[in-house]
Amino acid sequence: MGNLKAGVARVDITPPVGTPLGGFAGRIGPSQGVHDPLYAKALALSDGNETAILIVADLLSVPRDLVEEVRSSIRGITSVGTGGVMVAATHTHSGPETIGIKAGPDNPYIRAYLKVLEKYLVGAAYMAWRNMAEARIGGSKGDAVIGFNRRKREGSIDSEVGVIRIDGVEGNSQAAVVNYPCHAVVLGGENLFISADYPGYVNGVLERVKGPGFTSMFTNVTLILSPVWAMPAQEPSGTRSGWAQL
Repeated sequence: MGNLKAGVARVDITPPVGTPLGGFAGRIGPSQGVHDPLYAKALALSDGNETAILIVADLLSVPRDLVEEVRSSIRGITSVGTGGVMVAATHTHSGPETIGIKAGPDNPYIRAYLKVLEKYLVGAAYMAWRNMAEARIGGSKGDAVIGFNRRKREGSIDSEVGVIRIDGVEGNSQAAVVNYPCHAVVLGGENLFISADYPGYVNGVLERVKGPGFTSMFTNVTLILSPVWAMPAQEPSGTRSGWAQL
């Protein structure tokens, strides 16, 4: 195994105001403003023999056909195989519609956005690949209880926070990948402003603390947890009502 190399990059993927938001079937209209910007961030890693690229976007989800297009395009300009590219979403419920809950690809906003989104994701990956330099990698885990079991009020929860950190060879922190399993629904279905929700704020806090040149990426293994801020005051234990079906 050769020396580890790593590179990171980001691009702004905030859609235009008026774009339908995904995540809640009951929303009354399209986006009315921008609460905070959306980003796509990429991390490229290589041991000298194999190269892998992780792309994480502030989206509800990434359609499978778009993932395949992104992988194919990246292979064409970097020679990184399609199996070496992972495309993930932070699962914000205040990002653009991407899976057809409120609007499909025939919507002019969605059609135009998905077309340019592929270029943004590929561009972020390419820049990260070009930025690769010798680096060090480490990992750890901790706990954070911010969610509740939305299927069963007193049900079990996964509170583990996983962190991978990338440092330069001189010890300067360059990037982190944070993983936590909780739906990004802090702003709720009434919100009509584009937002990365709590994953965006996690990234923002880490980037402010670590300083310029540091990139934080948030991956979300969303299953049954929602933030405690989304928990209704009166909900019988073990029921499946509107909040449990979000």
